[in-house]
Amino acid sequence: MSLLITPPRTTETAGGPWPATARFGADGHAEVGGVDLMEVAGRFGTPAYVMDEADVRLRCRAYRAALPRAEVAYAAKAFWCRAMAAWVRSEGLALDVCSASAASSSTTSPRSTASPRSSPPECGRRCWCG
Repeated sequence: MSLLITPPRTTETAGGPWPATARFGADGHAEVGGVDLMEVAGRFGTPAYVMDEADVRLRCRAYRAALPRAEVAYAAKAFWCRAMAAWVRSEGLALDVCSASAASSSTTSPRSTASPRSSPPECGRRCWCG
């Protein structure tokens, strides 16, 4: 039994856990945001993290729309970089961080509130960057 996903041989959207902009071409290559993932692998090697800004923003908006009265927080431990901080901030989400360094790496000074589940003083902070 193979664990590899065999994409369809026609150009179509991927669905499932793939980003909204993922497409499988007739050549068998996957693209995310119009970028061929074989080219990414050739240039940067594997494994490589490929984040699609359009998809991240769509998902942020979907959560905000589904939970209009809730504070929606992105878990920085899932994947963190300054670009992600900027995308999350501009979409109105809070940040759930596990270290002071993650909080300080955001593009603006975050406001923090301690999470009830935090044990060390700097763990489990939720920050609002804006």
